[in-house]
Amino acid sequence: MKKLLYFALLLVLCVAGCSRKTDSRLALADSLIEIRPDNAYAILRSVNPDSLAGEGNRALYGLLMTQAEFKLTRKISNDTLIDLATEYYQSGKDPQKRTRAYFYKASALYSSGDKLGALDWLKRAEATADTADYALMARIVRWMATIYVESYIRNEQSINKYKEALYYYRKAGKTRFEFDCLSQLAAHYRLKNQDSAKKYFKESLNLAIKMNDSVAYYEVLEIIARNYELDSLFEKEKDLSVRIINTGKKYITDNNNYYNASYAYSQLGMTDSAKYYLNLEDKHPLTLEEYFAQQRAIRAIALNEKDYHSAYNALYVMKELNESIMVSSLQRQLYSVEKQFDKKQVELQNLQLKQERTLWTALFFCATTVCIVLIVLFVRHRNRLRDYRLLMEQMQNENLSMKNSLMEKLETPDPMRSDDFEALRAAFQERVDVIRHLVDFSYSRKPEDFIREFNKCVTVNNPGKTFWRDLRCFVDYNYNSLITKIADEYPQLSDTELNFICLMCCNFSNVEIMVCMSYKNERSVCNKRLIIARKMGINMPLERFLRSKIDSENTPKSPM
Repeated sequence: MKKLLYFALLLVLCVAGCSRKTDSRLALADSLIEIRPDNAYAILRSVNPDSLAGEGNRALYGLLMTQAEFKLTRKISNDTLIDLATEYYQSGKDPQKRTRAYFYKASALYSSGDKLGALDWLKRAEATADTADYALMARIVRWMATIYVESYIRNEQSINKYKEALYYYRKAGKTRFEFDCLSQLAAHYRLKNQDSAKKYFKESLNLAIKMNDSVAYYEVLEIIARNYELDSLFEKEKDLSVRIINTGKKYITDNNNYYNASYAYSQLGMTDSAKYYLNLEDKHPLTLEEYFAQQRAIRAIALNEKDYHSAYNALYVMKELNESIMVSSLQRQLYSVEKQFDKKQVELQNLQLKQERTLWTALFFCATTVCIVLIVLFVRHRNRLRDYRLLMEQMQNENLSMKNSLMEKLETPDPMRSDDFEALRAAFQERVDVIRHLVDFSYSRKPEDFIREFNKCVTVNNPGKTFWRDLRCFVDYNYNSLITKIADEYPQLSDTELNFICLMCCNFSNVEIMVCMSYKNERSVCNKRLIIARKMGINMPLERFLRSKIDSENTPKSPM
């Protein structure tokens, strides 16, 4: 199976190398980084970062290489790689990779011994992380808790971070890391709350048994042994520490159990046994925690032997450890880093709130302006419609009055009665002016509504009524019987087409003709002109033909 996997990886590398598709190699490394970091590292080692095209590829390479070295517990070889990644991703191009970049920037700083810088970047990672990415969230908050613990900060902050990590590890199904959080919580509560400590001791012990993990099992037993000391149960502490030494030596690598056993024997007055277990310690560089436990055991033995000088020296060392720079100064610095970060977060939140208020103010202003404009337009439209209705009423009244006054004169029109025709001409000219004014309002209404109301006023669709008869008489009177002559010369023209010619002779525009003739649009008017010209057999525009006819008359009374 391994050979097959290696062959597949080699094949992918060859194909990628031949096709120069570096993205595919990086994508493959990214897919393997969590489950097979060694294979991902091998792929990345085969890539020349200088040959990568694009800033995004180079940033991804820097992130993956740092991540692989960290997972393989290798010394991070090049800080600039992760710096490139953080600079690229912090612009928000890829939120998930941005959080990863922040996390592994923290890992690089931690590896170099800069715990303060590591905590700062962990804070950034926490602030930008997707809370649904349980595994990554767990790593971030657990590592923050670890920095607190390593700096001897055992307070509500570290406890809360371990509780957060425990929650996320359970969501992610990471049982081994869940155990680590449980054991740390048990150790934290050991000095604060015995009931909580016992609760977490029991959970961690049961989980170690469930995992069948001997190392985890003995780690819990070691913490339980130290917990007996708090209740002055030195006999139980001694027995459990000795049991761990005898049965779990191969699983426990530190000296704490030797020192715990030695201290318990001293408290029981068994100085020789205390010395025996103190001298069983492995001779390796001690951690601060081991060093403290050693000095505590030495002091207990010295007190039993009334060697107060040695006891004082041990106590002094213990005090120095508790009040060392690594405890007090670093703690203050860590709090300072947190406060600075929290201050930045508050400032950022305030800025966001200010921007939101500004945005809402602008939106309110725009909405108010739009409302005012709409109200103005509505009022103007309403006034225009009112004027339209008044004009329609005036048109109807005038039309009715004109019909009544001229009906008798027009029943038997006599061309010789010039006074009648002058009256007709003046009256009709007034009607034409009203019609044109009415047409100006046509676009304020739906075309079909306007035409319907217009027709009710002027009865243009009824050729047997007064409007078209009046119009023909008007044109004939002004242009020496022009319409009558055209009707005689071109009998193929219909009454409607003759009415159309009358409107042209009265200088009606296309829009006005469209309304009067109930056409749908101006194109219909133009088409009608062409149709009439074709029926008449003329080879010029209809309006030019009519002009020539009018000009051919001896004394036109009104120019077109």
